[in-house]
Amino acid sequence: MLEILPVTWDLLLDTDHEVASSAASLCIMSAVKIPGFTSDILMRNLQHEDPVVRVNSVLRFQALWRFRYQCWPRMEDTAHLSFKVPPPGIEFTLPSPKIGIEALPVVDPSWMPQVKSKVEDVTLKEELHSIVSAGKTRRKQQAELVQIALRKEDEKKRLDRENYRISTVPVNYQAAHEPSFYHVAGDEHDEGNFEVRSSALGNRASDGNFDHIMRFYQHCYQIGATDEEPAEVLRGSHAQSAPQMFPSCLCTAATSIIALLDDTAVTADGMAVYCVAQRVIWKCLVEDSALFLRHFLEKLTRERQEVMIQYLRRLVHTFPMLPPQTAFALYNYLVGYIMFQIRSNSEYATQNIANSLTLLWQVIPGIQGILFKDLKQIFRKEQCDATLMLTANVPSAKRIIVHGPQGPDAGGIPSQFPIQEDTQFCQILTEAREFFSIPEEKHGSYFLVDHKTGVIHNPKAFVRDFYFFKRSQYPQLSLIHVDPEEAYNAMQNNVFYLKMLEIGKTLKSLAMLMRPDQVAQRVFFLHEELTKLPAFPRKALETEFHLYKGGHLGKELKCLDSMHKLIWVKMMSRMFEGMAGNFAYSGDIHLFINVVNGCLLLHCEDSAMLRLVMATYISAAHQFKNVFSSNGYLLIMPTILQVYSNHQSNSLLCRTVEFICKQFYVLHRKPFVLQMLGSIAPMLDLNTDSPFADANKIQPDTLFRLLISLETPSPDPLNTIELVTIEKPLRALDFCYHEETDDVTIMDVISLCVTVVAYAADSRRAHQMLNVLEAVIPFYLRHVERISSVATSAGPKAELKGEKEVIHQLALSIKTLLHNCEPLAKNYTGPTRGSTEFKTSSMKTFTRTAAQEAHNAALDLDEDSHSRMFVSDTRRTNFMERDMEDSEVLREAFRRPRDTLLNIVADFLTRCSARLQELSKKPVAGSESKQVELLDAKCHSRLAEIAHSLLKVAPYDPETMSCRGLVKYMNQILTYPDWSQEALKPTLIIITRRLEKVFTKILKKSFIRRHTDWVAAANLLKGVYTTLCKYPYIAHLPPLKALILICQSLIVGESGAAAADGAAADTGAAVHYPPPQHFASTVVRLIAMQMLAQGEAHSLEQVCGGSSVFPSPEKTENMLMNLLLPLCLRVGCGRTDVPKMRQADISFALTVMLHALQPPASTKLTPGLAAGAAGASGLNKTEAGQHSTSEARTHSAVRPSIYSVAFLGLKILLICFEKNLAMDWHRVARTVQELGSQGCGGLALWDFLDFVVTYPTPVFVLLLPFIRQHLESPTYDFADEVHFKQLIREKLAGNQEEMPRIKSKGSVLMELAHEMKLVKEEIANSKTGDFDHRKSVVVDLHSDFRSRLWTGSVSEGPKSSKVSSQRSLQRDASVKSEHWPQPAGQRTMRVYSMRSRGAVERFLRRTSYAGAEDRAGVADARTATSEPRLYRKSLFVMRKRGSRHSTADSDTTPGDSATDLDQAMSPGSADEGSTSRPQRHRLQRQKAQSRKTFRFRKSRRGNNFEMSALEDQTGEVDTGASGAEPSTPDAAAPCEIPETIDEVSLPLSPRPPPAEAAPQPVILSDVSPTSSSAAYRESLWLDEEDLCQLQTLRESTPSQGSPVTTAAEVSSLPGDLSPASGSLGSDHTEHTALLRPAVGTGGSVGSLEVSSDQNTLI
Repeated sequence: MLEILPVTWDLLLDTDHEVASSAASLCIMSAVKIPGFTSDILMRNLQHEDPVVRVNSVLRFQALWRFRYQCWPRMEDTAHLSFKVPPPGIEFTLPSPKIGIEALPVVDPSWMPQVKSKVEDVTLKEELHSIVSAGKTRRKQQAELVQIALRKEDEKKRLDRENYRISTVPVNYQAAHEPSFYHVAGDEHDEGNFEVRSSALGNRASDGNFDHIMRFYQHCYQIGATDEEPAEVLRGSHAQSAPQMFPSCLCTAATSIIALLDDTAVTADGMAVYCVAQRVIWKCLVEDSALFLRHFLEKLTRERQEVMIQYLRRLVHTFPMLPPQTAFALYNYLVGYIMFQIRSNSEYATQNIANSLTLLWQVIPGIQGILFKDLKQIFRKEQCDATLMLTANVPSAKRIIVHGPQGPDAGGIPSQFPIQEDTQFCQILTEAREFFSIPEEKHGSYFLVDHKTGVIHNPKAFVRDFYFFKRSQYPQLSLIHVDPEEAYNAMQNNVFYLKMLEIGKTLKSLAMLMRPDQVAQRVFFLHEELTKLPAFPRKALETEFHLYKGGHLGKELKCLDSMHKLIWVKMMSRMFEGMAGNFAYSGDIHLFINVVNGCLLLHCEDSAMLRLVMATYISAAHQFKNVFSSNGYLLIMPTILQVYSNHQSNSLLCRTVEFICKQFYVLHRKPFVLQMLGSIAPMLDLNTDSPFADANKIQPDTLFRLLISLETPSPDPLNTIELVTIEKPLRALDFCYHEETDDVTIMDVISLCVTVVAYAADSRRAHQMLNVLEAVIPFYLRHVERISSVATSAGPKAELKGEKEVIHQLALSIKTLLHNCEPLAKNYTGPTRGSTEFKTSSMKTFTRTAAQEAHNAALDLDEDSHSRMFVSDTRRTNFMERDMEDSEVLREAFRRPRDTLLNIVADFLTRCSARLQELSKKPVAGSESKQVELLDAKCHSRLAEIAHSLLKVAPYDPETMSCRGLVKYMNQILTYPDWSQEALKPTLIIITRRLEKVFTKILKKSFIRRHTDWVAAANLLKGVYTTLCKYPYIAHLPPLKALILICQSLIVGESGAAAADGAAADTGAAVHYPPPQHFASTVVRLIAMQMLAQGEAHSLEQVCGGSSVFPSPEKTENMLMNLLLPLCLRVGCGRTDVPKMRQADISFALTVMLHALQPPASTKLTPGLAAGAAGASGLNKTEAGQHSTSEARTHSAVRPSIYSVAFLGLKILLICFEKNLAMDWHRVARTVQELGSQGCGGLALWDFLDFVVTYPTPVFVLLLPFIRQHLESPTYDFADEVHFKQLIREKLAGNQEEMPRIKSKGSVLMELAHEMKLVKEEIANSKTGDFDHRKSVVVDLHSDFRSRLWTGSVSEGPKSSKVSSQRSLQRDASVKSEHWPQPAGQRTMRVYSMRSRGAVERFLRRTSYAGAEDRAGVADARTATSEPRLYRKSLFVMRKRGSRHSTADSDTTPGDSATDLDQAMSPGSADEGSTSRPQRHRLQRQKAQSRKTFRFRKSRRGNNFEMSALEDQTGEVDTGASGAEPSTPDAAAPCEIPETIDEVSLPLSPRPPPAEAAPQPVILSDVSPTSSSAAYRESLWLDEEDLCQLQTLRESTPSQGSPVTTAAEVSSLPGDLSPASGSLGSDHTEHTALLRPAVGTGGSVGSLEVSSDQNTLI
């Protein structure tokens, strides 16, 4: 056969039919026996260089194909027993049942007998439609109907013949049909079987499968054979089993022949190679597709799989419309191959499936009878629906198993994780890293890999898309370590094929939708299935952004994603075309519109995508006109406008969007405009404060640009309208718009918005239209102004008149809007924030008690009860939180429309009024136009009502107070009208009265004050100030006066009118929450303007209450710092826009400051001030002669902070009003001289003198002798005083280095303003302290003690030594010390309470005396040069409860101080073995009548004692009238009550004898209330052991000769110990700790009482 095969190959093209058939038979048999040699000859000729050889080779292959049925008939009868043909090697099975129909029957074939229709059948069919006519008989009518029916039937056959592709049918095999074979003799049973077989043969023959025909012929021969023929011979015939022979080695030529489809070579006869190949391939496909494609199907599961797919893809591209039988066979084989790959769990399964799907969808157009419903059932049966069906809804796995890095075979314990619908691999990855304790720095190198396939999963992918539910089977993953770059490339590769798979599924569904038959059924199925699909539209819009950058497939992935989204848009467009247009609800198409919107957002700058999406929008708007006429545009316009807003730089995209919007308006007109505006209103970016635009919102200028484009026709840059399959040009769908033009103006849009708002102003749609008006009107005014200016510069003046007309039209619209927005003037009726904070104490008690009773009643239910009435605290809390959220929503819904309306009117009024003033100055063409009235009285009244409703909510809601509309109303609208008109007067009164109530609530309630937006409040007052400046005649209005008075009370920190009215005002709020500087500055400007407006009727003296001396130091500080100093600084700065101050007011301000420095003797002091003065005079007895030159004038106590503030005020007056104070210089000089002679003023006085010398004013001449004399006064080595003296001496001597450079008045005022800010901050800090963490005790020292503190002069006591004092000031060896430079701005001293014993121990160790003894009485061996151990000495005076003070000039230490000393002064803090009592809670009372001294109950040991600090002028023990001290009953007691106690007072009741007295604990319970919180302070408990340790500590302190710790030494202590610890001292020497000066808080805290021997108790 090797020798004969080349000969037979050459004879295949012989013209003799028999020779050619014989040669073909030999070649086919040689291919069975020697397949390799035969295949080589075939391939060598098909790939020959000569095109003639290649053409002849293709023709020889055709001969082999044509004569494949000649082999078996030419062989002997028993050849099939010895000659075996190998079967096909296809490894996969086909789906069962097969999908689709192989081929449709041939329509009216010419080779079949002609059969005419029976007249009876036609008549019966048309009998129901017959109409009896009077002019025709029944018979004639029936004859005509029969003729019509026959003509219709013939016409139908003709059309079917024209549409049928006869070229796809093997005509030769169909024409070989022999009817006589079907009519053979036989029994009845066989006859029936024959008829069945003949019908089957007819179907199969029509399908083109000739194998079945030949089998049927052979079977017919068996049936028709005579009885004489041996039946066994016929049954064993090889023709019956295998009618054709074409081995697989010949099928390999199909690859080469398909490759020749691209061969464009031409032979000498003019025959192209590819044309011959096309004809041969088509003939093979038509006759037996499966046989021709056998080689491809065998190799798909072996090697070169991608190559085989490429050959098949080239075949399908060459023949887009395959023969039905070819498409049928190829589709089923490919589905079987995909099923094989799904079950194989191969690593390359996804890649092979994706490649197959790229081919599968292309063969669908040629398949007949394929439906989604059949595919769903077959694929679900074969368990491949998740891979092949786009609408597959397969439940996901319930849990997943993750193995650790060691792998599943290492025996480690895996982890299980539950899977939800939204579980992603990144969540499982995070949990797995934590479970297997992966170090955080290695997290980026661990990834989840499928256990079977080894594929690395994308962390952003959803688990349910990969693992589906199987009973008792759970998917398994492995956490492995992979190089991040390698893993990134692997994920890219995996996602690439997954995306291809998704594209294949989508294209498959799209190809089925594109078939012309049964479109409605397919669309309905997709609509129903996709609506129920949980992964839709997520799967359609999934995008792997994190894989687009870097890697080897980044750009390819991006392009593939764009293709995926484009295919989805095509499918949605096709579904819209096939859907019924009578949908009534937008929900039917919402999900499908979302797919299109998402694709536009992702790839909006892709011109193909943009064009297709816009065409889809137009088709949907036309198809679903009922939906889009009501709310359909709400689904698409936000997306379109957002893309348009964010891509203004893309001219092509912007012009396309403008064209599409124009077409939308043409279709639906006004409904489109209203829907577009309503849909984008919540997305408008109306925040003008942000420097950057929000990409998630729509910019107002882009909206205006789009509306402007609707005024003119727009071009179609992408020719989008060509993709729309409706009638063009587009027309209005509603016939009532047919006569209107296709253009719409901005004024029409504004009128539409006003109409909607006027119809229902409190509706949500009205609020949307208000947002649109707020965005559009400003840009429209600029647009008109720009057009007018351009036209004016060109020549004619007519455009100015047009601009006035536009403003007039806008004014009419605004008036209509305001006249019809009455619902917005209603007050808020919902809950307010923190309403429970404003209850009185009784209301709070009642509410709390009621709540407890209700709660207890719920808890008292029977245990066996099943009542459901019990509501847990958690549920109650949830209800409250939900109510709070609801109240926030209600306030937001109430505030936003009113805010927007006020903002619209304010912008319109501001711009139009300014523009009208400009236009009035320019000549206008034509006659003079009348004045344009922007707003009338009714509009102002309505605006006031709306602002009034917002102001009622403003105290409780800071957002309402700070809303832009309200602020603009106060600053722009309120200042516009002429308030002299009587019609407008009620409007102004309403606003000012409501403002007065707002600030009254802020003043009274601490909760409101704490949450007040002071910037917004200042902006509201700024509007009142502007209005008062513009219209001064409104200053006489009583509400305005009350408003200014309330604001003044706010800034000076007093309760004001609230206390006078008897209301429960919170006076502590003024201390803890003072208004900021910005608000205070606005109030000062308002007060100054009121004084100027009212003239002589309202002076500064009236503002200050009619007196130059204030009742308390706090009031003095507040009035100076918050009112007078800012007022003088602002008025005297010389600005033209600031009101001036009269001469009388300037003189009064000077008087106030001088009286603050030196209160007049005739002033009647308040109880608090009198007590302070009494204590001060008691402290100053020994040094009075040294600092006062006149005993006739009584000097009252003045705080150091008041000195600082008052001298600062004098500086401001000297600079600002130098000319106005010509008659008052002597008053200033006299006051300063008296203060200096009395030793008052401290460093503040020296600072003022330095200022006078630095900036000479007329008062410098008067004070120069005093300055020189004061410079010669003795100095006690105080650093600051020495510094000031040296500095002043240098300046007086004319030292240019010390003199500052020449400054302007403005520079000096700036420095003074900065100094005022520092002083104010320090005073505020001294009052509040660390309010959130601790309580501070502010001590007010005696003026004499304060003078020594500031001037550094130390007076000698009766037992003090000057040498020891100097040694105490100069010592620097024991404690780290340095000079104590004190900043000029610090004028206060604060003493903090110490809360921990550890802090006290550290303080005691750092603040004792060198050479002092320890607690055991052992002297310290260390010298003074080494670091000594320092001990705190404290003197307590003990007296029994109920006794009074024995001396007139002593005062009790307040309870606040006693509480703070609980741990600071306890001896147990210095003893390791001692214990301390826990600190008790403070009991507080709200009412003033409840502020009484609280005393603890008696202990079980007996009566309690009280301890207080008393003065000891002689330093000796004074038992006084109290008798002897109580002693312990026996020697076994821990200690005796020390005899050094200054006083022991007995109770009023008889006491037992001293011998029988039991040990009693000692209490320090002298408690005084505070002014802010009225709290009762806790007393200090001391038992016997504490007293013993206290006495030991006292005895261990030396009495004489101990060096005094200097201020520099104390200042070196850490943090809150050095300045806050108080004073240190001994019994016989001066030992006051010089700490940071502090200001007392007057009545709110007690003052520190110091005895003559300076035993100080803090």
